[in-house]
Amino acid sequence: MKLFFVIFVLLLTAILQAGLAPFLKIFGNSPNLIFILILSLAVLTFYQPADKILITEKQLWISVILAGLSADLFSILPMGFLSLSFLGAIYSVSWFSGNVFGRLNFWTLLILVLIATLFYNLILIGLIRLIIGELTLGRPLFYSVFLEIVYNIILVWLIFYGIKKIFGQNRYTSRH
Repeated sequence: MKLFFVIFVLLLTAILQAGLAPFLKIFGNSPNLIFILILSLAVLTFYQPADKILITEKQLWISVILAGLSADLFSILPMGFLSLSFLGAIYSVSWFSGNVFGRLNFWTLLILVLIATLFYNLILIGLIRLIIGELTLGRPLFYSVFLEIVYNIILVWLIFYGIKKIFGQNRYTSRH
C-alpha cells in the first residue's frame, strides 16, 4: 500500500515538474522535483529506524526506476538517460550511507545531496557525450550544476525537516 502511495506521489511530482518547474527558474535553472523527491526518499529509506519503515529498499529501487521513466517521458533527452542518472545517484547515496556516514545530521544530509547531485550530473553528461556527442562544457554548465546543487540542498532539507517534524524522529542511523 505504501508503494502505491509513493508511486502516486511520483506521478503527481512528474506532472508538477512539467507544469510548475518552468516558473521556478532562477538564472535559467529550475529544480528537478522528481530527483529531489527520490533523493529525499532514498535518504529516509537508508536512515530510517527499523520500527518506522516507510518503504523497503526494494520498493525504493522500484520507485527510482519508475521516477526515472516518468522523468524520461517529459524530457527531450533519449529514453533512459534520466533513469540511469537517477539509479547512479541513488546508488551513490546507498554506498555512502552504508560505508561512510553512520548517522544522519545536517552536514551528512548536505554531503549526500552534493554527492548524489554530482553523480546525477556526471552520469547525465557522460551519456549525452557518449550517445549524442554534442555538449559544450564550460562556465554555463558549471553554474547550472552549482545552482542545481543549491536548489537540491535547500529543497531536500525542507522536505527532510518537514518529515522529521511530522513524524517526530530525532535520531537517524544507517541501516546498512
